[in-house]
Amino acid sequence: MEQTYSIAPIKRHPYLAAFDGEILGPLAEAPRIESDMKVYDSMIYENGGNEEVSKTIIRSAAKITIRTKNIETALALAGALTKGGNVAAQRKVLSFTPITENADEKVLTFPAAVLLPDLEYVPTMGGDHIATLTFMAYPDENGKLFTYV
Repeated sequence: MEQTYSIAPIKRHPYLAAFDGEILGPLAEAPRIESDMKVYDSMIYENGGNEEVSKTIIRSAAKITIRTKNIETALALAGALTKGGNVAAQRKVLSFTPITENADEKVLTFPAAVLLPDLEYVPTMGGDHIATLTFMAYPDENGKLFTYV
């Protein structure tokens, strides 16, 4: 039997990154997304706690690093942070929209992301200036860390 394979699942497009509606691109490179999950293992105690019964996610977060050439927006976002401000209370939407003509492509959205005060700005002589912004994404009110629809 002859099988055909679709390459659609492996096609990748550049993404338009936005934080609370502010465009963060053009990006110098692809965003880096690292999950930060912690799981609690429930063990059965009849055999001395050696047999695992279940796993429960007790921490769900993601660290997202973006290197952007949009220095004006990056500095404005980082400059809005104030000493004594509750960073975790300023959760906003961070989204990555594929740049393509295909309207069916999925958008990666972190509904509860915060900008961390970790700005790195490298002004270069004769080249593109690059700013690095770091975000932490947390689950929304429904417990979802992100959507990909």
